[in-house]
Amino acid sequence: MFGIDYDAAEWNARIRERMVPDLVITTGFVLLLLAALNAWTQQATLKRLSKKLAYDEALYRNVFSQAPIGIAIVNDKNFVFQSDSPSMSMNPMFEQILGRKADQLVSIPWPEISHPDDLSADLALFDQFRNGAIDGYSLEKRFLR
Repeated sequence: MFGIDYDAAEWNARIRERMVPDLVITTGFVLLLLAALNAWTQQATLKRLSKKLAYDEALYRNVFSQAPIGIAIVNDKNFVFQSDSPSMSMNPMFEQILGRKADQLVSIPWPEISHPDDLSADLALFDQFRNGAIDGYSLEKRFLR
């Protein structure tokens, strides 16, 4: 009869040593799988937000271009031309009210075409807006054509 006696502590230690590479590989695989799942969910979220943004932009463009009032975006005292901003900067009604096209208005500061009687009130409100005293303002004013 032949017998071999192994110490149980040594036996368990060797098993643990041999399990380490397997655990590292398994953990790495699980982490890689979780990262892929996270990337997939973020892509789905970005796709959903992109569709919502495209809808909102189309709505904004339609409302902006079809508004029955004149709307213009300004940078300080100059009109913003469309090439400066990816969005529209003047709606067609604003061009119609002034009797000029956007490319003509880009070289004219808005105070120069404001009616002199309305200019002081507009500049006072504009300075308050620029200094952060007010969030915005609405003013019915006259322009020179």
